[in-house]
Amino acid sequence: MQTRVFQFLQDGIYTLTIAATDKVGNTSSKTIENLVVDTVAPQVAFTQTSGISYQKSYTVDFNVTDSKAGVDRYYYIWNTSAEKPATESEEWSLTSTISLKTPAGVSGTYYLHIKAVDKVGNVEIASTEGFNIDNIPPSVSVSPDGNRNNTDMIDYDVNIYIIDETTAYDQI
Repeated sequence: MQTRVFQFLQDGIYTLTIAATDKVGNTSSKTIENLVVDTVAPQVAFTQTSGISYQKSYTVDFNVTDSKAGVDRYYYIWNTSAEKPATESEEWSLTSTISLKTPAGVSGTYYLHIKAVDKVGNVEIASTEGFNIDNIPPSVSVSPDGNRNNTDMIDYDVNIYIIDETTAYDQI
């Protein structure tokens, strides 16, 4: 038995015919049709690629397509890094949905990364730009805090301090 590796230089559909002849001239052949060569990774398209304004959450829709072998599976990661995660990262979560909501209760700038794999193993990683999320309420403090040493006065000076680490406060 002999093993040979055939390398096709371009994507496409091929027919492979193999012929063998022995030392006395006997010939046999075998034809294999519809050999699909696919080196093109799936395509990922996001309907919304970023969220500039701060919100409590975002929902991001996306679509995964592969015109040759077809999409086999896809994964996602929400994180605070704009850098694409490694293909073999253990953070990838398998999903079958095409609509993902930002993680609950988080604040900061979050990025959605999608890893798509087609049926022959080609991989594409696509990432959004940042989505700005704010789930931290503003901090409010008042001075003086209570009536200690401030009884029976005509006027009161009260200082109100409002701090919001993520966005500006809207109203007092």
